[in-house]
Amino acid sequence: ATIRNCLIYGAHDKNITFFKSSGAVDNCLIFGGRYGIFFREVPGENSLSVQQTTVIEESSYGARIENMKASIDNSILWDNPSSLFHFGVDLTVNHSDIDASLVGVPGTGNLRVPPDFMDPDLKDFRLPPDSPLQTAGADGGPIGWQGFPEPGAFPASPIPRISNCEFIGGGSAAITVHRETSVQIDQTVVDGFERGIRGKVGTLLRGGRNTVVDCGVGLSLDQSEIDWHSSILWDNTVNIEPNQSNVQVRFSDLGPRNSGRLSGEGNISQDPLFLNPEAGNYRLKSNSPCVESGLEGIDMGALPAQRPTGKSTLRLY
Repeated sequence: ATIRNCLIYGAHDKNITFFKSSGAVDNCLIFGGRYGIFFREVPGENSLSVQQTTVIEESSYGARIENMKASIDNSILWDNPSSLFHFGVDLTVNHSDIDASLVGVPGTGNLRVPPDFMDPDLKDFRLPPDSPLQTAGADGGPIGWQGFPEPGAFPASPIPRISNCEFIGGGSAAITVHRETSVQIDQTVVDGFERGIRGKVGTLLRGGRNTVVDCGVGLSLDQSEIDWHSSILWDNTVNIEPNQSNVQVRFSDLGPRNSGRLSGEGNISQDPLFLNPEAGNYRLKSNSPCVESGLEGIDMGALPAQRPTGKSTLRLY
């Protein structure tokens, strides 16, 4: 499984867990939980790759890696009580900034300097233009998350949040929300899992503008509650498995296998017309029925249709 282009923060325990599976974390910002990344495996069977990722302000571990082949490249792990904890691991670290000793860990180009983010108080974890980390990457470019944070982009939230993520390919579940827990999920793509998103007993799932495709069960619920809008569930064997849950899904495309859950306001059941789903491109075509059909006229799904810029090009021959 691959977790790409993610903002994940505020989990009560582990923000990301890989257990007995291979995977990759690419271009993610992770903060404010107990563990940033937790990897555990039977020795030698699977591997893990972390690239261009920033893990900061976790309450216990930035990354805890057990019995697994793993690599960390072009990443920042900083200001965690234990930024990197590992044992029984075939680990390499390259071109990364980690506030922990890397004695005995193979790798090159590593630093141990404060990253001096733009404004950590506002959760703006961009690097300033004069940071030495701007040219510390393997290709001479910046390290850490290269996403889209703006000052004040991540206001304080009473519940954990998963936003702007891609969970791609394989495994039992992309996201599991444990008992009596609430989570906000926004603008996230889930593609190709046995269960896309699992909500256990007593959980509350909120969010909008998500795309869940090609899963055995898109939303697998168990005596829980979901309040979603402007989302697409398409080409899943079962789109919604309610199991005595309170399901509120509005202004969404629930596809042909919706388990009778089309009753919400503004819901449709039409081919969303993705640009190139075979290649994993779930952006909407301009003529998609999901364009401007979401809540308050927004596009449904995680990847809206591209709009014309209004600019023209004049060529002289």
